[in-house]
Amino acid sequence: MIRNFASLATLIRNKVNTGKHSFLYKKGITTKTEDENLYSLKSNYITKSELSPICHHGLIYRGKKLVCFKGEQIPELTLEEAKEYHFLWNDKTVFIQPMGGKRVYMYWDPKYNDWGFADDKEAQSETYKKILHKNIYDIYNLEPDYTYVFRVQGNARSTKSLVVLETIYDTMKGIELPWKTIDKYSVRLNIDCVEFYQFEGFDPVESDDLPLYARDKSNRKIYIKSMT
Repeated sequence: MIRNFASLATLIRNKVNTGKHSFLYKKGITTKTEDENLYSLKSNYITKSELSPICHHGLIYRGKKLVCFKGEQIPELTLEEAKEYHFLWNDKTVFIQPMGGKRVYMYWDPKYNDWGFADDKEAQSETYKKILHKNIYDIYNLEPDYTYVFRVQGNARSTKSLVVLETIYDTMKGIELPWKTIDKYSVRLNIDCVEFYQFEGFDPVESDDLPLYARDKSNRKIYIKSMT
């Protein structure tokens, strides 16, 4: 969880809406403006500041409203390091299989009163809009305060493309929803979800199983890249 998320989001909102992009640049944050007042921000990964964690993967504002949160930086550890990390290893912990494919973010755009779609580079991406509308059941009954993250495997123009729900963020709080909630949403949306495996000790984990994500009951998340 990002400390002082609301305060940092407000600071960024005020700077970007008053044209003080140079302030953000000095803090290591790149900004891009699309569609008049659609502001996309992301850390440059070089200059570190107090704004780096909240912008690690990116934020999108429509004017003064934060509409999309793309997630925080996840610690990358070896399995040996993870055993000693401040993390809860118990029967409430799960492993998550990473997914390949294009990552697409769906957020509610108040300007058009409709869903907007972004990728890791663009705040507005029409490429995957059609396939997501086709694959997501009852799309207009979803909560607009969340950022929905999907993985699209295959060509966007192909009817065989696979859409998988990767995760969901509470946009205004900057937190990832519990994994059980995400699993329930996948059923509600009638699409596949990333695979969750209950933690059953370290002994069953082999090098061929990695990399894996792990989440504990406090919603902390780590990325286990290798055994040692």
